[in-house]
Amino acid sequence: MEAYGQHIGEVRRREFASQHLDSSTFLDAASHPPAPLSALDAVHLHLTREGGPISNPHSGSPSGTRTRQRIDEVRELVCREIFGLDRTGGPWRPLDGIADSSNNERGWELIFTSGATASLELVARSFDFGSGDGKGTFGYLEEAHSSLVGLRDIVTGERSDRGAKCAQPLKADSAQIEAFINGAATSSSPSLLALPLQCNATGKRFNGLVASSLLQRRGAHPPRPYILLDAASYLSPSMRLPMRESFSHDSQDESMPDFVAFSFYKLLGSPTGLGGLLVKRSSAARALLASNGKQYFGGGAVSALMASAAWREPARELHAALEDGTGNLHAILSVPTMLQTLRSSSLLGSWSESGAYVDDLTRHLWSSLSSLRHGDGSSVCRMYSPAPRGCGHILSSPQSSPSTASLSSTPTSSASASASLNQGPIVLFNVCRPASAVQDDNALSQSLLIDPNEVDRLASVSDIHLRCGRMCNAGAIANALGLAENAFQKLWHLGVGCGMAGWVQGAGDSQVSSALRVSVCAWNTRGDIDRLVEFLQRFFAIDGCAPTKVEDNEQDVYLSCEDDDEDDERGSASETASQQTDSTSQTSSLGRQRKEHEQRCLRLSSVHLFPIKSCAGQVIDIPWRLKPTGLEYDRQFCVIDLTNGRVMSQKRVKALARIRPSIDLSSRTMTVEFISHDGVSRVPSPIHVHLEEEDGGKELDVDFCDDGSIVRPVLLSCHEVQRRFSEFLGRRCTLARMDRSRLRMDRLPLLLSNESPFLVINQRSVEEVCKWIEQDEGIYMDPERVALCFRSNFVIDGGLDQAFDEDTARRVVVGRSIFAVMGPCRRCEMIALDQVNGRPVPQVLKAVASHRRYTGGALSGRILFGAHLTWIQKSCSQSEWIQVGMPVFLQ
Repeated sequence: MEAYGQHIGEVRRREFASQHLDSSTFLDAASHPPAPLSALDAVHLHLTREGGPISNPHSGSPSGTRTRQRIDEVRELVCREIFGLDRTGGPWRPLDGIADSSNNERGWELIFTSGATASLELVARSFDFGSGDGKGTFGYLEEAHSSLVGLRDIVTGERSDRGAKCAQPLKADSAQIEAFINGAATSSSPSLLALPLQCNATGKRFNGLVASSLLQRRGAHPPRPYILLDAASYLSPSMRLPMRESFSHDSQDESMPDFVAFSFYKLLGSPTGLGGLLVKRSSAARALLASNGKQYFGGGAVSALMASAAWREPARELHAALEDGTGNLHAILSVPTMLQTLRSSSLLGSWSESGAYVDDLTRHLWSSLSSLRHGDGSSVCRMYSPAPRGCGHILSSPQSSPSTASLSSTPTSSASASASLNQGPIVLFNVCRPASAVQDDNALSQSLLIDPNEVDRLASVSDIHLRCGRMCNAGAIANALGLAENAFQKLWHLGVGCGMAGWVQGAGDSQVSSALRVSVCAWNTRGDIDRLVEFLQRFFAIDGCAPTKVEDNEQDVYLSCEDDDEDDERGSASETASQQTDSTSQTSSLGRQRKEHEQRCLRLSSVHLFPIKSCAGQVIDIPWRLKPTGLEYDRQFCVIDLTNGRVMSQKRVKALARIRPSIDLSSRTMTVEFISHDGVSRVPSPIHVHLEEEDGGKELDVDFCDDGSIVRPVLLSCHEVQRRFSEFLGRRCTLARMDRSRLRMDRLPLLLSNESPFLVINQRSVEEVCKWIEQDEGIYMDPERVALCFRSNFVIDGGLDQAFDEDTARRVVVGRSIFAVMGPCRRCEMIALDQVNGRPVPQVLKAVASHRRYTGGALSGRILFGAHLTWIQKSCSQSEWIQVGMPVFLQ
């Protein structure tokens, strides 16, 4: 494998430099394996110069006839090269006057679709389940992609009159499959069983389950169910599916699946928008083109029809009858060139070579992740994917199903020929805090998990490409995480869908509802995996893991800070953040123990106002009024994406950092300037918004902060405002104002701030971050510029003995104003953006993540920097002001 790995390394430098694959760590091959440059160039050359003119294959012209012939050659090539079958063309039913139809139902045919999802959908919409009380049933594996699970809505909903009697979810258990097959015999019409060949989320291969199902079907009483395979995740540039070797015990077509759906871009890397459906001719004729089967025939799928009466005759050719309209001709004709180029010795070589190489990478990936340890010996990664054959079971998921694992890891002898491993090149996992961080022996195992979104964000700024979420496979994720069957439904009602699934706190315990997926292909090397391991080691493996007993009383802080005589036993998030970790830890301590009655005198070095949420800040050098919701006019406005009704943020739209609002108190107006990419040049003609005037705009319920929260701002009705914001940001959007009468009153009065009315940082702590950046990255960054990345309202400076002394404070006194410390600020990828020009500065997030990750108590695993504050008003009628230069005391 070493020589082949060196060869792949050379190929990557030659083929993928323009795609930056060699400089990036691409570990999301299951989503889309990359395509080499020479293969794409060869396809372009073939389509434009060598293949002749391409025309509609339904046309009888010379070019149309030649195109049709070339497409048939592609069908034959794919059947032979990928599936080891001889394609059989011809009509799907006997010609008029010919009684014998046996020859028409023999062999295999390849149907082209727009993708694997369309292939699955074609079977669901066309399958003849019969009619009346004798209709067949639809069975599907729960651990399947949503494209397969979603077929239930077609067969029981859209096709209620001609669809299945019911849709039955099945566990990956041979007993359940056998029960379904035997139960199908009780119907007078055919049933359909849909199975994935490989789980796209965990990589678990179901070769053994499929082969067992085929054997059980042979022994069942008729009518036997038809079997539909989803091979989209299984097929790859290193894996094909020789059908007879994999499933047939007697080399008979009847011993094999009836339909196999797949995607060409996952098989070859290109082209997208092209899928395939391998069909057994006998099954297609009897199940898809029967009287209660496919009803719609359009374009070349029709042989003859009447426009004035309901009569039509489908095309006689099987593939023509199942392919409505004209397919993606350029994509279809590119397949032979892509396949030939990939299999050349200068790229991947033989299937066996690339397959063995990817198997080796899979073992290395699983072993490397499962062997990562914290200082207390606990695992850094919780593994949800089975151990590949040849790897010791170092760690397994506590929620793994023994029956499922045994089925996937023990394929039949016939299945072993096509799959040397029981596990595909995919690993599903989550990152854990040290076991010593949880003191309660009865605590849920999920309490150890770090929010996978946080890992994903840090990986992104480190140029490591992986997948975070539910992988379009709710069954596999629920099984892996040990979630209840209705968990996702409850989370949806809390506003949490697949794309935002991380840590969720609802009516019960907080829980993780998603995971991380790493997947490799033949274009990866061991170096990619090693860089991932180094990343996890650097940012998440904790060397010093001494247990720390702390209480999470963050919700009590506001009340406790109002009373000078409050018992000190009542904890706070700031006290949580003050616990020390072992001196050998990679993360820095979050402060020393608070010294009673000690006060440290500082000064307020800068004040920043953010009139528009997620836009640039305004430096305030004059006295400014305090409000319970924050500085006056702070985050009173936001930018609304009118295409989806969401509040826009820099997480998705970095150009917001180059929108600079400023408040003029004398005129009560807000001026908004739009800044060029250099961070200096101004786009001509700023816009002006009156702060007090109502402009008659309408209220709109919008998603806030991607957590399912709803706010109700008032859209500004000025068309010029909408035009300018839309032109600058490149999407239809406008400015909205948060009405103070509609404050968010969770625990604190808030307008559009995420967690608290005020945020404070310490300039000395920022300087420490800059030192870490210079040590870790070898580059110097200006502390004042770095301080802007943290988007704080207050920056304090002077008189501190060490960085992060602010972590121990329970109160911050600025002049005569008193602020209660609500707790440390949890940081995300927002701090990896330069607030002057909107360009990425990943060094900031990397440094904070490496040195400021807390290791104990309720905030264990979080990246913390700065402190949330709330203002303690002395009187509801008394105004208080704040100004740069005021003395600051930490208490």
